Parts: sequence; structure tokens; C-alpha cells
Amino acid sequence: MTAQPEIGTPLQATIGLDRMPMGTPAVTDARNACAQVVAAYLKRLAFTQENGDKPRSDWRLIKVLTNWPEPNIDLEYPSASIDEAGVNYEAHNLVPTMQPETENEFCHGTVLWKTDELACDFQVDFWLNTEVQRDAVSAALPRFFNLSEQRAGVMLAGSSEYYHRPVRASLMSADRVDDSATVLNRERRLRVILRVEVDVVHLRTVRQLQPVISVDVEE
Repeated sequence: MTAQPEIGTPLQATIGLDRMPMGTPAVTDARNACAQVVAAYLKRLAFTQENGDKPRSDWRLIKVLTNWPEPNIDLEYPSASIDEAGVNYEAHNLVPTMQPETENEFCHGTVLWKTDELACDFQVDFWLNTEVQRDAVSAALPRFFNLSEQRAGVMLAGSSEYYHRPVRASLMSADRVDDSATVLNRERRLRVILRVEVDVVHLRTVRQLQPVISVDVEE
């Protein structure tokens, strides 16, 4: 009687012709890598505001957090925070796809394999305390997330913690968040939904195939 594998044992996972050994794993996942990339981009942006009779002035965000801020600890004005509104993994193919251009890029004898495509909706809250600041952010975001005439959204350089995979970010919606509590605290919040997309990849070792040539020799 053939012995059966223990419950929970991965099938079709034997290292051989159909599977390369795994390489060193990434230090973060695709979702967190996207949050790092979006945060870095938002920190770079300069917002222009009106100042009445005085000349316009530019300012930048003090902080961009990759999680929801803790009251009275993380929050400074003007700042932003990134929280996820939903994450979807979609298989891009029936089988993983080798990315041959990455051979030996991250470690000798390795290559990236693409298994999925991640599409994540980020809720980005801009924490502001004047209407003028909120107007400046609201007016600038459609331009900052459509820099090219050739594609919607913006392509951003990826994180070193996730193999420098580029991230596409698109502006989906923007809403002003006001209630009695926030107005009393002189808070003017803008809530934005960004759609981010990135390849889901894994580092695996690769072996060079050595061609074998046979020659028939006759006397």
C-alpha cells in the first residue's frame, strides 16, 4: 500500500524539473512595498496655496504615515496617512512567469518569477487644518497622478525591499471629511482613494542548461 503524504503537505512542490529552489525572500510584501512607494511620492510633492493679497506659497507634507495615526502621537498638520481599503491578488497567467531580465540582478544564480498581479485600493487621508490647504491638495492631486499624456495614473520607482518593482498609482476619488468634532478641532480632512498596482514576484534560483551534442562517428 502506497504511503499517503501527511495532511497539509504541499503537492507538486518537489524541487526538480518543474520547480526551482526558492531564493532569499523579500523583506516586505507587495502591499507594504506599495505603501512605501506612495508615501515617498507624496512626501516629494509641493502644494501651492493662495494667500489672499499676498503671493502664493508652496509647502510639503510634514509626515506621510503608512498606517492609521495614533491621536496626539503621530498626527502633525499638514500630514497624510495611508490605510488599505481592499487588496486583490489576480493570477496573471495559468503558471508563474520567469522575468529573464532579472537574472543575477539581486543575487548570482537567481531570477524573479511573477506569480500574481496585486491591485490595492489605498485610503489616503490628508490631515490639514485650513480650508486653503485642503483646496491646494484637492486642486493638485489630479495633476500629480496624471503626469504623462501616454497613460492614466503615474508610474513610480519601486522599493529596494521589494526588488525595485515599479508601482502604478491612479487617483480614484476624493472626498472632504467634515463633522462637528473635526470642525471644532479646526481640522480639515481630505480623504482620497488611490488604486495601486504592482507585480507579485518571488526570487528563485536558476540553473543554466548545458547543451548536449551527440555525433555519430563512422569509420
